[in-house]
Amino acid sequence: MQILYLVVSFGIRTIFIQILGKEILGLDRLFTNIITLISFAELGIGEAIIFQIYSPLVKKNNQKVRDFLLFYRKIYRYIGSIIMLLGVLLLPVVWNFSLLGSANNGEVSIIYLLYVANAGVSYFFVYRKALFFVTQKEYINVMFKQGGFCIQSLLQGIYLFQTHDLIGYLVIQLVCMLAFNWIQSYYAYKSYPEFLKGKPEKLSTEEISSIKKNMQGIVLYMAGGYLITGTESIFITAFIGLSTAGVYANYTLIINAVVSILARAMRGLIGSIGQITARENKEEAFKLFKKIYKTTILVYFFISLGLILLLNPFIKIWLGSNYLLGQQVVLIIALQFFVTGLQYPSYLFRTALGLYQKGKWSPVILMTVYLLGSFLLIPKFGVVGSALSIAIGRLMSTTWVDPFLVFKSYFNKSCFRFILRQYVIIICFIILEIILYFLFY
Repeated sequence: MQILYLVVSFGIRTIFIQILGKEILGLDRLFTNIITLISFAELGIGEAIIFQIYSPLVKKNNQKVRDFLLFYRKIYRYIGSIIMLLGVLLLPVVWNFSLLGSANNGEVSIIYLLYVANAGVSYFFVYRKALFFVTQKEYINVMFKQGGFCIQSLLQGIYLFQTHDLIGYLVIQLVCMLAFNWIQSYYAYKSYPEFLKGKPEKLSTEEISSIKKNMQGIVLYMAGGYLITGTESIFITAFIGLSTAGVYANYTLIINAVVSILARAMRGLIGSIGQITARENKEEAFKLFKKIYKTTILVYFFISLGLILLLNPFIKIWLGSNYLLGQQVVLIIALQFFVTGLQYPSYLFRTALGLYQKGKWSPVILMTVYLLGSFLLIPKFGVVGSALSIAIGRLMSTTWVDPFLVFKSYFNKSCFRFILRQYVIIICFIILEIILYFLFY
């Protein structure tokens, strides 16, 4: 299914680019980024509630699991509504971009509002999907997402060939999202009646306080990633242009496809980690951490090396020379990918342990470095400046903060050698990139 999903993803992107062109591709990326920023309203709530579910799930306290899930449903319905409201309020900002040249504000508004609707309505179905996640059946969420996407893409591809119309393309996306989310929600209801049937009890003051406390840390922790994802194309569009944002979007599509495969494989471990830590078996957890870390280094190293050597040749074969960026961009993208990968095992444990409140200022450093870097480097170095800003921000923050928190707060071990080793590995990778650049480019 994963291979089919990737083939379909590239297939529908190819059709989109060939029929609608660079500017519409850039528009797609820009609006997606704006929606990501709007979705800041969701930050932290889902993770904070899911963290609370592990303990009653292990103890087979079905009533308490139900209480948290239905509280989750209530909050996420508010969030979906807030996101759609914020999206509508941002319409004047979208008009000021003058994005489509010959297109009037009415057409741009319809396109943008369809993006907003797709994002906002999806939150009304999220809470039942969480059950598959906490019960270590994340593969069901993946199956529904990928299967639905393949059917949706087939319909969208046929429609684009016939009409060359972006609005209808987005309407199909909205209808399919509603249909497949409803089907998955119904399947969850039938699979877990013990958690979803019956009247929930009101959460205690202590439980709500615990959720709020975790949320405060999660909001800051996740804000860095959201801000970067939500503003990168906005900065590139503002400083360089919509077409360049569209070209760069193809590179991020490939990276995101690789990341999604790895993330799904690794995120499935959060349930196992959560249950191990709930049993307070620290030695077993540390052995698992070391296994995940060693595997991660190898996997991310070889994939990063593949990106350096093959990313531009693949883009050239796929879309042609007009959609290529310089090899310097590829090197920074590969570095960013590798640095993020090394951090992932610590991120998994920090997420499963709920260690959000501690070290909550790390994302502030990430955001500050990224924003300063973007304003200083993008006008001078273009897309290279954007990718470099992200890489530097991560090196100065999450690369050392996450392992520090996990080692100190849970394993009760010194993290100095571990963090030092991380930076030595990264320096060696950078040296390898420089050697490859001078040998082959």
